[in-house]
Amino acid sequence: MRATHRADPPAPRGQMCTYTPRATRPRSHKHPRRIATTAARPAKSECKDNLCLPNQSISCERRRLSYMAHQSSYFRSLATLALLVGTVGCPSDDSPSVTGDDSSSGTGGATDGGDDGVVDDGPSLTEGSGGGDGTDTGTDSADSTGDDAETDVGPDPMCGDDVMEADEVCDADDLDGEDCVSQGFGGGTLACAADCASFDTSGCNDGPRCGDDTAEGAEACDGTDLREEDCASQGFEAGRLACADDCTEFDTSACTLANVCGDDQVGDDEVCDGTDFNGEGCATLGFDGGPVACEADCSAFDTSACTMVGGGDGDCCSANGTPGCDDPGCTAAICAADAFCCDNQWDEICADAALLEPMCEGVGGCPTGMEVCGDDTVEAGEVCDGLDLAGEDCVSQGFDDGDLGCAADCQTFDTSACGFVPGMGDCCGDNGTPGCDDATCQDTICAADAFCCQMEWDAMCGNAAMFEPDCNGVGGSCPDGSEVCGNDMTEAGEACDGADLNMEDCVSLGFGGGALSCAADCLTFDTSMCADPLGDCCMPNGTPGCDDMTCQDTVCAFDPFCCDTEWDGQCAGEAAMEADCAGVGSCPP
Repeated sequence: MRATHRADPPAPRGQMCTYTPRATRPRSHKHPRRIATTAARPAKSECKDNLCLPNQSISCERRRLSYMAHQSSYFRSLATLALLVGTVGCPSDDSPSVTGDDSSSGTGGATDGGDDGVVDDGPSLTEGSGGGDGTDTGTDSADSTGDDAETDVGPDPMCGDDVMEADEVCDADDLDGEDCVSQGFGGGTLACAADCASFDTSGCNDGPRCGDDTAEGAEACDGTDLREEDCASQGFEAGRLACADDCTEFDTSACTLANVCGDDQVGDDEVCDGTDFNGEGCATLGFDGGPVACEADCSAFDTSACTMVGGGDGDCCSANGTPGCDDPGCTAAICAADAFCCDNQWDEICADAALLEPMCEGVGGCPTGMEVCGDDTVEAGEVCDGLDLAGEDCVSQGFDDGDLGCAADCQTFDTSACGFVPGMGDCCGDNGTPGCDDATCQDTICAADAFCCQMEWDAMCGNAAMFEPDCNGVGGSCPDGSEVCGNDMTEAGEACDGADLNMEDCVSLGFGGGALSCAADCLTFDTSMCADPLGDCCMPNGTPGCDDMTCQDTVCAFDPFCCDTEWDGQCAGEAAMEADCAGVGSCPP
């Protein structure tokens, strides 16, 4: 059976299908031509016949697009309905095709039966022709090829309407929340390309980038670049200045104000402050336990409440070779001042300190406070006492012979009467033996420098004898009093004499150069005209060259700067590696 549709709803005739071939009637009973004005009426004076008037707002264009989308959706609905009906058909139909009342046929078009024959511009699938009675002469069959059923999928996105749609990356001012920074630039103004397919970054720039450790432009700082600012320049006393994460300001959280003793915060010049012990405690200060405190002026720790178990088995007033000693109180007192005594070993320095420490009185071999110096009895804290020399004599003290005595305070020995057996060499020269060949001269020199008698009479001992009255006229190279200063001849006891400089010059005396002369008394050289003294070859000495010519020449041969300008740290390092400099001054052997 063929279903028809007219301007007004037709009366049912026979068995009607659930779906009509084309849903041509709009929701209202108004003429289809009025669908557009019913569905999307534009603002007055902005649109006419669904077209924007010149110089009208974008809102008109949006309404036109809405209208087109509405019609497209309407057409798709009709096409879908027609295909369904053509496929399913009515229950009593023998054929899937649907026909109308007459035999006329068309291409599916619809005409206005009562009007002037103008093709209706209302919703239809295809355009066609029809009869004058207003009936639908079109045939929509299920065997349609489907070409006429193709419909528009909707309006394409319009680039330039400030609305990013579909495949558009951006649209005019609608940048989808992007900016130059999100595009990898430092700053600037991002725009949208004319085709809406990409961003226009021509207005972006490589301006300041926070986080690159380089403060630029309006950045207050950037990472480690603080623009030469510090806590002090920010009004604080000390601390570590940092930069905020956004580079807009400084982070002064680690800066501190002036040191205030008593604020429980250790300042730069404070050892501790109140309850702030700067990470220290009794254990780190060399004790076994107990609570540490801070002195009232914040300058030192108060360890009076710290305790020591002892740790050592030896005498507190003698070097016992163990950490600590056998009395906890004495141990704590000594280790508070010298942690080495508890951390390493109780040596002679620790024992000597214990002898004078009140906390150690009466402990083991330590003095009790009742000792009497002068009673000829060595007691705790005494080295000797009168005739009681504790078994010592001149030989045990390093001399050849003599009479050992005890000092009046009982704390040291008196070796003034101890002596050495005369040596075999010249007293005013470097003779290579302990002592020299004159006992009086020898004893005088060795009293001031025991090395000369105990080990070797070297050049230093000979020079001392040269100027010692007790050594005059003892033979050898020592002066005998007949020498004449001013005769241009260096004689015994003279360092030089007039023009006779005894083969010395400024360089041999450790200077960089210049003119050496002899002092008026012939006892010393006049170095006032010598250049600055040369320094150690293995130390930066601030002068050109160093005090050893062989070492100096070797280094300067490949590094002239060291002799032309200054013997700096690099020159010193080179000397330390040179065999020609081995054992010179502070250079390694």
